[in-house]
Amino acid sequence: MIIGLILLTITMITSLRGKLDPGHHEHVEMISWYWHFVDWVWVIVFMLVYILSPHFGPQLPH
Repeated sequence: MIIGLILLTITMITSLRGKLDPGHHEHVEMISWYWHFVDWVWVIVFMLVYILSPHFGPQLPH
């Protein structure tokens, strides 16, 4: 996530300087693909840790 925040900060600075236009949007699109990847990683981590671990992890006595 740190990498994504750094990329978003660089994009914001580029935009504020006026160097971002419709002809040069490739890096913004790549950053959006990166965040979609991060979203899916968190969905998988959530499923593995919070949903599946009670079924496959160590069983604690009640």
